[in-house]
Amino acid sequence: MDSMVQFRSLLLLLLASAAFACSGGDAEGGSEETGDGGESASLSSEADAYGAALTVSDVTPLADILADPEAYVGQQLHVRGTVVAVCEKRGCWIDIGAGEGEKLRFKVEDGEMVFPMSAKGSQVDAEGVWTKIVVPVEELREIRKTQAEESGEEFDPESVTEAYVAWQLKGLGARVGA
Repeated sequence: MDSMVQFRSLLLLLLASAAFACSGGDAEGGSEETGDGGESASLSSEADAYGAALTVSDVTPLADILADPEAYVGQQLHVRGTVVAVCEKRGCWIDIGAGEGEKLRFKVEDGEMVFPMSAKGSQVDAEGVWTKIVVPVEELREIRKTQAEESGEEFDPESVTEAYVAWQLKGLGARVGA
């Protein structure tokens, strides 16, 4: 299990440093929401704005997205919840949660928006396009091979039999509260 955790950590790191790399940018601000992931509450007028204005009025519950992620691919969605994690390197993503184990990644183009670490624990309304990311078996084998070489472990390429699938909300805009 330890090597599986290491593998997932390495994979996420490689994904972050490849197609989803953090490269920097300036912070644009942030503030408060009063909702808990439901559809009725919204952020206060003092919320800090990041990126584009929110244009989708209906909030899609995280539980609905996570229950059937394929159904939402390519759709522009408005989600609401609590910031449960922030990219420590460049602030280029936040994880949004709305219940036990329910969370999704809101990732922005490098430098477009920079979320401060202080956003963690704040309420957020966020909008973006739901995206499926697939890392093919051959690429995973290369990642595992590199990981094994770096840790001095043996690696059997045939042990990787399935592609890695990740989901994220490609961020367009967010309103974050304290």
